[in-house]
Amino acid sequence: MQAFVKGTIRGIQDTIKNPEGAIDSLMKRNPIAKREIELERLKLSLAKNFVTPDVQKNGLGGVDMKRLERSIDQIALTFQFTNKPKAADIFTAQYLPPKEQRLVK
Repeated sequence: MQAFVKGTIRGIQDTIKNPEGAIDSLMKRNPIAKREIELERLKLSLAKNFVTPDVQKNGLGGVDMKRLERSIDQIALTFQFTNKPKAADIFTAQYLPPKEQRLVK
């Protein structure tokens, strides 16, 4: 599991560093895709969903447990839990590589 998580994070880091290369890979597998559109979509996704202030500070894959607890509380406002989970029931950092290896550079 640790190798999978580490590889996934590395792939995201490589994509952030070289989105054009990531799109080149996509085009080999999906030649009918429109390169310019896919590149624009990827860059937008990276900027809005991956390279957030929290990720820049704490690295990819980390979770703010207090924020997760608040999210669970918000869900509880509209959903009746039979057994309300705690953040630790949902997330563990045990498979994450060290923060230094998860930072976006």
